[in-house]
Amino acid sequence: MTVRQAYNSGLAALSEAGFESCEFEASQLMSFSLGIAPGRLNFIFNDEISPGEAEAFDLAVKRRLTHEPLQYILGEWDFYSKTFKVGKGVLIPRPETEGLVDICLEKLRYIDSPVIIDLCAGSGCIAITLARLLPSSRVFAVEKYDDALFYLNKNISFFSLNNVKAVKGDIFDSSLALSLPKADAVVSNPPYISSEDIPLLQKEVKCEPRTALDGGSDGIDFYRAIRSNFSVNPGGFFAFECGENQSGLICDLFDAYPNKQVYRDIYGVERFVFVERLSE
Repeated sequence: MTVRQAYNSGLAALSEAGFESCEFEASQLMSFSLGIAPGRLNFIFNDEISPGEAEAFDLAVKRRLTHEPLQYILGEWDFYSKTFKVGKGVLIPRPETEGLVDICLEKLRYIDSPVIIDLCAGSGCIAITLARLLPSSRVFAVEKYDDALFYLNKNISFFSLNNVKAVKGDIFDSSLALSLPKADAVVSNPPYISSEDIPLLQKEVKCEPRTALDGGSDGIDFYRAIRSNFSVNPGGFFAFECGENQSGLICDLFDAYPNKQVYRDIYGVERFVFVERLSE
């Protein structure tokens, strides 16, 4: 059997099951099974595939047919042009979240050697990207759950960064902030889906940890906890990702801060809230 024949078989199975972007997914799964970069696949389509490689591809397709996220099968996913390790128990990095990094980078360029706290850090894609692009910064990536901490530490080690540190902690614990330095920026992409909407999510999303999705009855429990338990230095800021129709509620939580801005994501949704503490 050639690589192309095996690929076509997997492509047909994904197509018949109604998956979108079947060609992309089949290519990703085949490249993963062969241990090659996806860009090389076109050059070896006519080569024979070994029994072990064919079996690996068949298993990968079967996993995808159960709606296990493609990213979990591959064990990694790209964020801000770099590849992060991901797997069961950690939220998958999403392209719209890159907008949150853009906002932080723009605001932090005015602050020397900033201290940054990333709350609900998950895989560390936000914290690590900021640490990588702001080498003079000190970044603390706070995560509660062991499964996510595993990938957070794995990614920090992979990028060999000395200016980012994983911290195990619960943002609902009012003592957590006391164990951390006062921040110039508190950044977070917390769980923000309302509890009643969780059952309505796509099957793939429901494979991700509920602890990274469920934001309570109205989806903003974590923003309330952050507002209650954390503060920033004068001239510092909070920057959040949020769900649709939540930006106004979050701005209301920070009514004591006069400088607030809402930004749209790449899909035109009001996705990010920026709250600045004025300089004193």
